[in-house]
Amino acid sequence: MQKGILQSSELFFYSGAFNPRLFFYPLSAGHFYCTRGYRIDRSSFDSILIAYIVRGTFSFLYQGRELTAKAGEIALVDCFGPHMYCTHNHLETY
Repeated sequence: MQKGILQSSELFFYSGAFNPRLFFYPLSAGHFYCTRGYRIDRSSFDSILIAYIVRGTFSFLYQGRELTAKAGEIALVDCFGPHMYCTHNHLETY
């Protein structure tokens, strides 16, 4: 697990065969508990991140602006280019 992700979190990887007919397929899924200050800042990652926020807040960059999703909302992050996402407090997310 990465810094800021608590050990009670669960992460599952997709291990099925690649099917070129599927445009979208899961790489991984999980249930995460994060501490204040959790942050990912990358130049690229060939995927899209979909996060359902259970508790806390999830902040991310979109077109140069920092947006925040709160409990009950879904964040969709395009990770194919430079991207950042973080939490300024606690976070529980799927």
